[in-house]
Amino acid sequence: MLHFKGNPMATDPNTCRQSRPSMIHLEPAEVLAVLRAAKAKGAREWSMFVLAYKHGLRASEVCNLRLDDIDMKNGSIVVQRLKGSLCTTQAVTEHRGEPLLNELKALREWLRQRPDDGSDYLFTSQKGGRLDRSQFFRLFQAIASEAGVPAEKQTSPRSEAFDCESPGFGKCQSRLGETAAWPQIHWLHNALCHHE
Repeated sequence: MLHFKGNPMATDPNTCRQSRPSMIHLEPAEVLAVLRAAKAKGAREWSMFVLAYKHGLRASEVCNLRLDDIDMKNGSIVVQRLKGSLCTTQAVTEHRGEPLLNELKALREWLRQRPDDGSDYLFTSQKGGRLDRSQFFRLFQAIASEAGVPAEKQTSPRSEAFDCESPGFGKCQSRLGETAAWPQIHWLHNALCHHE
């Protein structure tokens, strides 16, 4: 076995990952505040963030969604996970208890307003074409700031409330009235894939 000076991964064969800083999760009230501010900003922002939250999407997964991935007639979305993970078809639902979580309404509003720039990406930038994940992060930070989310939670591009791979995600969705199956689906996803 080769050992390289200064490479902790090479010196400890039992280490499978480098340590990562812990994420700070959003509380249910903060999730709703972010979604409220996103809706006030526009239909694109609201639909991006509600999809990210409800389906546990990474920023890149949101940005890579295409128009063909959404089936409004049948109420479904095809999610192509990154890192060689699952490709699944998931339900796009209304939410009777909390209107801000109504992803079907958010998508309908965005699709009505979406400019026809020739791009087949669902979420386009203001200049046209695919929205980049760095733009997604900047949008999240600006909207989280407007929503009054503490600064330490704004700087984490994948806060736990929008991260399917965190224990806080399931707790937060449960407190917001999501079905019991959602946390199980997202925890299963965590077992099958790695962080971005």
